Amino acid sequence: MKREGAPLMPLQAARLDWREAGTPYSAEFSDVYYSAGDGLEESRYTFLAGNRLPDRWREHPDGHFCIAETGFGTGLNFLLTWQAWRALDALRPALHYLSVERFPCARTTCSVRSMPGPSGAAGPFAAA
Repeated sequence: MKREGAPLMPLQAARLDWREAGTPYSAEFSDVYYSAGDGLEESRYTFLAGNRLPDRWREHPDGHFCIAETGFGTGLNFLLTWQAWRALDALRPALHYLSVERFPCARTTCSVRSMPGPSGAAGPFAAA
């Protein structure tokens, strides 16, 4: 496939290592994707509560609500957003979630079922 005469670059998957505490780590960037203590609560606090998403959905006057995120990472923000959105009553606005990622996780590396909960316990998406 070509765009304006130049071939599109193939996607390069993220190279992740899962640390003992169940934390995904990028050796390429020398960084963790979320905290080892409780990545779920970190994401709930910084992304969901920090953006007041459940409150904004309840108050939203339009039938559509769009979130644009740069850096999809492991998809944890998306999964927790989807979980919180589904927990609302049926009068919630339609959710449109757009995200980009330069180094997306491979299915075998970042499976929803493999995402750990606090301290490496089974995560909330294990039965998804």
